Amino acid sequence: MEDGVDYVPADTNVVFGHQFASIAGAGPINGPIQAAIFGWLPVLLWILIGGVFFGAVQDFASMYASVKNKGRTIGYIIEEYIGKLGKEIIPFILLAVLYSGCCSVCRRCSGNI
Repeated sequence: MEDGVDYVPADTNVVFGHQFASIAGAGPINGPIQAAIFGWLPVLLWILIGGVFFGAVQDFASMYASVKNKGRTIGYIIEEYIGKLGKEIIPFILLAVLYSGCCSVCRRCSGNI
């Protein structure tokens, strides 16, 4: 698979560092803000339960699907298994989920819940 341009194998420690930084990078910023809004216990539970059962499972599933399909991207995998329409629709679905999450946090912060 190495072609010297788009794909060059990286050292395992470098890959781990990139993975860790993308998962834990915003934690020191988001954690205190969320704790100030929701209280420390819900945030602690979300970090412990959500990080293990949602974050780790999602990361593992994405990596497994990518490795199973010869290192191809999730977009390619969606197109292969769901179809071209699925590949075109999934960004809008993800945007809607992101938007609904942001709206619920904003409503909670403004006291409208």
